[in-house]
Amino acid sequence: MRQVFLTAPWVHAEEPEELRAVFQKYGKLQKFPKGHFFPHGADQDGGVALIQKGLVFFYFVDNESKNRIFAILPPNRVVGDLDALTRYRLNIFAVTMRPTEALVVSGEAYCKALDSDPALMRCYAMSSITKEETHLEGMMAIFTLPLEKRLIALYSSIIGSYYPLKRDDWNPVPFKLTTFEIADIVGSNRSTISTIVNHWISEGLARRDGRWLHLHGKLFAREYDWLKNPEP
Repeated sequence: MRQVFLTAPWVHAEEPEELRAVFQKYGKLQKFPKGHFFPHGADQDGGVALIQKGLVFFYFVDNESKNRIFAILPPNRVVGDLDALTRYRLNIFAVTMRPTEALVVSGEAYCKALDSDPALMRCYAMSSITKEETHLEGMMAIFTLPLEKRLIALYSSIIGSYYPLKRDDWNPVPFKLTTFEIADIVGSNRSTISTIVNHWISEGLARRDGRWLHLHGKLFAREYDWLKNPEP
């Protein structure tokens, strides 16, 4: 589900190999419990983290004090890169939603690596643009799609971040989100999300294997993608 850009909504693309190499060279493995908040902006201690295991959400707090999730970061995604460069404090929070392990480098070392290599800086610039486009696609999905299509778009993005979606077969959802988390991401509530998924199961479009959800490719048959349905 892409409406404007080249990226799918919500789920960040994997960090480019060239940028991951910075963490592999300079990073130290750290473990974070569920519910850990990464400091940022003026409060940041300089750390930039490449997730190895676990899950991180980005969210902001709206004018009604509700948390609004706008980015999902599974492994091989980075937290704190923009903070290291700008040092801005914004109304954005990065929190671990599962116990998480990450390779962490200091902001100084990260910026030094970028500054010393123009090709790497260009790679970083392109990667940063891609992340912001992912955020915009997610917000556009919230504002323009009915709920069931938002939910399909979310699952399409999660699956597509790990492997090409199989149109004629079952697609295991590669990581688990709680119904509450899903509802927060797509702007709904737990009971409505459960009703939609149970309807898919009754229609033969979804099935459960223990705690894992599998979705048939037929569920995504009418999913809109501007690259696959370009305007003439």
